Amino acid sequence: MNRREFTTSLGALFGAASMPLGAVALPSPHLSKAAMLARAHSQCSIPFLMRHLKVDAQTAAGVLQELIGKNVVSTPMASGIAQAVNPIHINKLPQAIDVMSPDISGRVDQAINQVKKLATQRSRPDDNDTEADDPIPTGHANPE
Repeated sequence: MNRREFTTSLGALFGAASMPLGAVALPSPHLSKAAMLARAHSQCSIPFLMRHLKVDAQTAAGVLQELIGKNVVSTPMASGIAQAVNPIHINKLPQAIDVMSPDISGRVDQAINQVKKLATQRSRPDDNDTEADDPIPTGHANPE
């Protein structure tokens, strides 16, 4: 941007009619958390938002309308519950890991097998361990 473009844009900025602050629609500070909750639970309603966001009914209704506007949830059904458009399926996470990176699932399987092997080794007594350890070391015996 050169000096002429900067001066022109600065003049346009001050020459434009100012918009009242109330006319600008600011997103709710609860929107990102509400979107994640709605996707994680696959549904959303006003009482749900009130409970999880700890807000009043009017704020929860506004957040729900924003979620509908941003296509996070569908319009509520007769019961007042809106379904998530793109829910996070927790029960399908292992399949998603297999599809995304088979190497990760292989490493997890190797780690599980190694833990099982170590657990069985610890549960078996050693061949050299035939007698019980002395609970009191000889240096700490009573001097009677």
